[in-house]
Amino acid sequence: MVEVTTVRKAAGTPWSLRLAAGWLILVLILALVGPAFAPYGVNEQDFAARFAPPVLAGGTWAHPFGTDQIGRDLFSRLINAIRISLLLALLGTLIGMVIGSVLGMIAAHFRGWIEDVIMALVDFQAALPFIIFAIAALAVFEAGFWTFLLILGIAGWERYARLVRALVLQAQNDGYADALDSLGAHPVRIYLWHILPNIFGAVSVQMTINFPETILLETGLSFLGIGIQPPHTSLGLLVSDGRPYIFQAIWLVAFPGAAIFLTTLSVSLLGDRARDRADILTRKD
Repeated sequence: MVEVTTVRKAAGTPWSLRLAAGWLILVLILALVGPAFAPYGVNEQDFAARFAPPVLAGGTWAHPFGTDQIGRDLFSRLINAIRISLLLALLGTLIGMVIGSVLGMIAAHFRGWIEDVIMALVDFQAALPFIIFAIAALAVFEAGFWTFLLILGIAGWERYARLVRALVLQAQNDGYADALDSLGAHPVRIYLWHILPNIFGAVSVQMTINFPETILLETGLSFLGIGIQPPHTSLGLLVSDGRPYIFQAIWLVAFPGAAIFLTTLSVSLLGDRARDRADILTRKD
């Protein structure tokens, strides 16, 4: 009976979600093992092959996605860019989740003026156009990898703080947290071993919502030239490098732009599905 139910659920999965999952699996494979099989080095130049078109535009399989203005293979650079962009987006999302979750738990645990201060910071962060703050911060501080990662990490932490605070307060109202406290359990143990596992599902759904926004923030800042710096590359930096040649070699913008679009769309589709499943009102038995 369980197997029949599983088959029916799989058969009822929309084709858009299947395509989204397939694309993300392909992207993860490229990010993990792609650089080891890239045909050329990221910055390997061949001036004799400048602006070589991709295969679909009459090029050869020597450069399946074409080359840029100094003869660098776009396929090899795209693989490396996907790897760096995904790494930054994943680490940035995790940092924001940890910061927001910790502050949300502190606010729900201590209440009083501590909660007021944290929620005031949450409101301030939510009202501030973050990209303006990011541009100002990167202009003041050295735009290194770790600085850039930290800025990506603090983007969106207020959503986790507000969500975790509400979930912890709900858990406290359910009574099991107070029961454990009356038995002498340490508050840290209560939060880590009892409350956190119960709210992790909702937090992970929020991560799938924030992840594509972090990718877009990274690509946007790199496109403006204040994110990832050469000799490293990212999807946003590839679009920025190809922008001056868009009418001469449109593939320099089309391929990384398509990777950005498909990745963010796929994560958003799967995130919406996960949110619907987590919502009791929309869950179907």
